[in-house]
This record gives sequence, structure tokens and C-alpha cells, in this order.
Amino acid sequence: MLPHLIGAIVMVPLYYLEIPFFEHYKAFDDLWPWKTDPNWFSLLKEALMLNFVNVVVQTLLTAFIPYYLGEHCMFDCSVEGVPTLTTFFLQIIFCALMEDISFHFSHRMLHTKWLY
Repeated sequence: MLPHLIGAIVMVPLYYLEIPFFEHYKAFDDLWPWKTDPNWFSLLKEALMLNFVNVVVQTLLTAFIPYYLGEHCMFDCSVEGVPTLTTFFLQIIFCALMEDISFHFSHRMLHTKWLY
């Protein structure tokens, strides 16, 4: 979520300022949606609120439920169960590689004739 937030903080001003260099590389020639659709800001507000609720619910489910399950939890919720920094970074690298590999092959599979 943080990379998306950082990207939005950088890109939104570039869109609003309509700098010619960036406008030149726009994917479509239409005006920006906030200029043509008067309902656009209410749709944006609704989407942001829905995203916020989803993040909060997901955090509650993945963080607090295992904590309250206590001994019945399959995760070690104690302070001693926190992995070392090395283990943490190795797991992050492993997960990033697995995500990248699975995305690559699923995307590649979507370009085959039998699935497309």
C-alpha cells in the first residue's frame, strides 16, 4: 500500500499541473476525467472510502484475530516469536520472487490461444 501512496503523491500533482512533457506521453487524447465528469470526485471519494474500509477490515482480521485466539492460533504471537532481521528480509525476498514468478507465468498463460 505504501508504494501506491507514494506513487499517487508524486503522480497526482503531475496530472493536475498538466505539464506538457508528461501530457505528451498520455495514453489517450481525451480530457482528464475530473474535467469532463462532474460526478468524478464523488466516485473517487467513494472508491477511497471503500479502499480504506477494506484495508482496515483486512488488518483487523489478519492481526487481531490470531492475537485473541491465543494458544489455538497457528501463529506465534509472542515477542519471542518475532523473526530475526535476516529471516525477515529472506522471507520478503522469497515472497517477492514467488509473486513475480507467478505473475509472469499467469500473464504469459493469458496470452496463449487456448486461454485467450
